[in-house]
Amino acid sequence: MRELNHLILNLYGSAQECTTGEFQGQALDMLRQTLPFDSAAIIAASFSPDMAISLHSLHMYQQPIEKLADRKVLVSPDTILADACRSRGRCVTMESVDIDPRYLDLHAYCKKYAIAHSMVLISPATHHANLDLIALWRAGPERAYSAAETELGNLLLPHLTQAQAINSRLFRAPDVEPSPGSVRLLASLNGCLQYVEPLAADMLQREWPEWDPPMLPAHFVEELRRPGQGLYAGKTLLARVTEWGGYLYVQLTRRPAGRPLTGVEEAVARLAASGLSYKDIARRQGVSPATVRNQLHSVYAKLDVGNKTALAAALAVLTEMLP
Repeated sequence: MRELNHLILNLYGSAQECTTGEFQGQALDMLRQTLPFDSAAIIAASFSPDMAISLHSLHMYQQPIEKLADRKVLVSPDTILADACRSRGRCVTMESVDIDPRYLDLHAYCKKYAIAHSMVLISPATHHANLDLIALWRAGPERAYSAAETELGNLLLPHLTQAQAINSRLFRAPDVEPSPGSVRLLASLNGCLQYVEPLAADMLQREWPEWDPPMLPAHFVEELRRPGQGLYAGKTLLARVTEWGGYLYVQLTRRPAGRPLTGVEEAVARLAASGLSYKDIARRQGVSPATVRNQLHSVYAKLDVGNKTALAAALAVLTEMLP
């Protein structure tokens, strides 16, 4: 019991000390010492309205990223996922030899990726349409998960889920202060999402309607990683990247919509965003407060913003887009 207590404390300690990418791998390394497995995945997904599964982020452990592409083309039903959905908050296990023999593609998939035994937990703390899950896989046919190991999973995996939630809330790029109005995501160098804020996912989907997460569009990753670049200006968003520790820390900001500002409007907007009142701006510009008010109404309409915080964020994006 003392070892389990130390493991749980170490999970929460790592959650507060590691970046998201570091934490997931380190947490699975620690878990593996107590509950042995050969490979694993930490997945954030959801059911779409037509009940298809949409992946949002994925951390693969001792498995190639190609496994994701092969998983997407399977036509046979995922029995253990259905069982895990019915047993949220409890670990479910399955032996691959017990899969219906008619599901030839699933048998071939398990053989290709050395999956003889599976343990899956879906967090009970999320909305019923969400699938935040942890999967642990063993390769040896003789290494079935015992009842005692399943109970150990019931004890430990919820702590891993909770520690990851804490880590995600604390996540930020090292030495980089987020821009006003920006949202964040974390991806591996090959573009596989490790963490993404919900609004960031919406922004990516708006920029690329056909985007299929968790892999970021290849040309987007290529542009972000181009030497001396670190910036991507799309139709609807602006992305800034910091590459650190084998991960891409990306800030997304919505690109201002609407018509360009006049020189006078931009000057007034920047003064307003700095916190000056109508009277102060009017005094500096040599006009009446009513004129300033009308100019700012025009600015808000052109940039499609509703307050000074959003105005400051929009102006920051405009500044970054300057050649």
